[in-house]
Amino acid sequence: MTKTAARLLEQRLRSCDVVAAVYEETVAVLLVRTDDIGLRDAVHRIRGALASIGGSWRLRAFSYPEHSNAIQALDILAAA
Repeated sequence: MTKTAARLLEQRLRSCDVVAAVYEETVAVLLVRTDDIGLRDAVHRIRGALASIGGSWRLRAFSYPEHSNAIQALDILAAA
């Protein structure tokens, strides 16, 4: 179901944003050139989209380049 969620989110975000199915029921989203207000708005929309397909989702959302240090520290990048 995680890949289904990632595909759903890809349809609802900009083409420059990155969505990754990370672990079971965990989705990571990288929003390019998005300020904190835009990030909060996107997270709200993403949570709504995930709720529409059910499950207990964990979401990691970052904007780039603002959160580049946090992004580099993620374990998920080592697995990619």
